[in-house]
Order: sequence, then C-alpha cells, then structure tokens
Amino acid sequence: MAHFTRYRLEFCAPLHLAGRGVGIERSELTVRSDTLFSALCAALAATHGRSTVDDLLEWFREGLTPFALSSTFPWVGETFLLPRPRMVPPGGPARRARWLSAAVLAGLLRGEPPDDAEGPLDLGAEATAWLLPAERQTLNGRLCWAVCTVPRVTVDRQTSASAVYRAGRTVFGPDAGLYFLVDWRDRAWEPALTEALAYLAEAGLGGERSAGHGQFRMRAPEEVEIPDAPESPFRFTLALYYPSEAEIRAGALDPPAAYDLETRRGWMTDLAGGGRWRKTVRMLAEGALVKNVGPIAGELADVTPDGYAEHRVIRCGLTPTLGVRPTTLEMLTPAGGDA
Repeated sequence: MAHFTRYRLEFCAPLHLAGRGVGIERSELTVRSDTLFSALCAALAATHGRSTVDDLLEWFREGLTPFALSSTFPWVGETFLLPRPRMVPPGGPARRARWLSAAVLAGLLRGEPPDDAEGPLDLGAEATAWLLPAERQTLNGRLCWAVCTVPRVTVDRQTSASAVYRAGRTVFGPDAGLYFLVDWRDRAWEPALTEALAYLAEAGLGGERSAGHGQFRMRAPEEVEIPDAPESPFRFTLALYYPSEAEIRAGALDPPAAYDLETRRGWMTDLAGGGRWRKTVRMLAEGALVKNVGPIAGELADVTPDGYAEHRVIRCGLTPTLGVRPTTLEMLTPAGGDA
C-alpha cells in the first residue's frame, strides 16, 4: 500500500482557474500540480521568507525530494475522484469516463475490477465518473459543482468609461470541493507547508483573487492508503510529469507507456509588479502509464523568460506514482485515439 496525506479544500468563494481559451472567459475544474506547487512557494515566501523557498528548491534540484504533490481532484461527501488511467478496460465503462472513484481505481490497481461498478455518471462541467453503485446513488442528481461565466465591469481610471466583459468561475456545491495528496519523504517540511496552506486559504487560490475568488477552508489532514505495487515495472502518475533526461534514457516513456501531453504556459508577475510570459513547456498529463525507472518521477522545469534575471522561474514536474501490477496490464490495454 502507498501512504499519502490527503488535504481537503472546501471553497467558500467561486474559483477561477485559467482555461485553454482566450482571455479569462473559461475556468477549469481542478488546480494542476504545477500551479499548486507555485502557489505554495509564493505562500512560503510570504510566511517564511524568500530564503526558505530558495532552500526548498535547492533540495529538489539536489534530488533530495522532500515531498511530491498530486494535482487537485474533486471530492463529494466521502467519494474521492482520481484521474482515469490512460489504460482502460476494452469496452469497459471507464473508456467514457474522465474520473474514477478511489474505490474503483483501487480495484483496478489490484487487478480486480469491481463487478458491481457502474458508469459513467455525468457530474457536470464535462466531468464523468465511473463509480460503485452506492456512490452513484449518492451523487446522482446532486449538485456537485458548476462551471459558468458571469458578467464583470471594468472602469477606466482616467475617463471613467466602463466596459463589460465575462469571466469564468467554478462553484462547488455543499460538502464538495477539491483535494490533493502529498507523498511525504521528509516530514520536516510539513509544518511549513501547513502554514503556507493556511495563508492560501485566506489569500485565495487561482485567479481573480482581487474579486474575492479562491478562498477556502481546509479540513484536518487525513492519512490514507492506496493499493500499490512498488516492485512493478509500471507506474501510474497522479500529477503533471516532466521526466528528467536520465528517466527518458532509462526508458520511462518506452512502450507500453501511454500518456497525453499537456502544454503549460502562462503569465507571471515579477517582483516589481510587472508581467511577462513564462517559457512554454510540455508535460505528461495526470493518469499516464510509464515505466518504473526509479523512486523519483520527474524534475523541476526551468521556464524563466529570456532576459529575466531577478530569480529563476520554475514549474514543478514531479509526480507521486502508484505501481500497476503486470496482471492489471494483462487485463487492461493502452488507450487508443478514442480514449
């Protein structure tokens, strides 16, 4: 079994997460791992000083990885969703699902797909999930979350002329929100991370924070276990993954690896309050099936803009992983173009 600490976030305000569209008209459902890591680093700088962030990043660069964060995933009540693996049962219900409940995924990782699982269930915001019958009965017809756009007004400071625009927002229903997992390898950093999360709860997560978006309440951390096969030659990722050159040379992406690629780009604010574009980087999306080539999966990606010398700008491409048993691979096949 793999041991994780689970952090549940209950949002008390709308959440804006920049989407792939133009401007801010779209909001995503979840916070990706690189965005979460960057937000925690900014919060650490505010609560512990810039030197603490520099020390933390140096640990990562030296390979002394103190922890690995998953991306955030939805939860409703006691149902916790996880990304659908890039391997799916031929003709099975997961082929049409974006998410699997933790109980369904646990069965797959044990090589025992639950016979009584049903799916997919549309939970809104283009999110479909493969669930157990009891989970489906609990969630069916329930407002879990909604993604919408709302009108906003901007006023010119010199002319007082107003202009209307639309902004995307994600809103969660009662007893629902996002959670993430932490694979601790050095718990000495846990108090600092907890303080950084408390700061983020007040400051907000995501965009549009000046409009009150992104604030949340954090439940007490929970220790959880998920089926794992640490000696297996195959791993399943729970975050965005930026493989190191050594991992690529060792065959991490060799067949039967199966994965989607995500282009990560974005706007950053420098220490003087100005803005500029970070360099673009491509990562493997959550749910990738890769070869097991060592205990550490991924590395930090340097996306510092050309000519920017105030500090290095990074995206976190490290991911927690779960072992996939060979018997599971016999049962599952790599997804094709319709996955």
